[in-house]
Amino acid sequence: MNKIIIFFLAICIFFRIFAQGFEYNYKIMTKIPLKDISDIRFGFYSKSASKGKYNYIQANYFDNNGFLINPSDSFINIGDKDLSHILQDGDVLFISKGFRYFAWCYHNDFGPAV
Repeated sequence: MNKIIIFFLAICIFFRIFAQGFEYNYKIMTKIPLKDISDIRFGFYSKSASKGKYNYIQANYFDNNGFLINPSDSFINIGDKDLSHILQDGDVLFISKGFRYFAWCYHNDFGPAV
């Protein structure tokens, strides 16, 4: 009988400690607006060309599953005011066209791109 009571008390103490730890961790968690940890911009739109300095990534270069199926065959030259649209390694593009929504991570091996 004593073993059952001791076991029960041990379980109660464990859950009490666990609950306090959870409550403490929950209190230190804060909400951070997405704009504070990321740089959100809408897509760049311009007329593409057959030659240019930057690959011009478009939604039709991806299949229905979000995989790149068509290497960029359209290019673009941009001015100084639009240099912020040049993709950096690790940038994530959230692409939507019609009912297709997906994300794609840009890597430098694709070449300079917008």
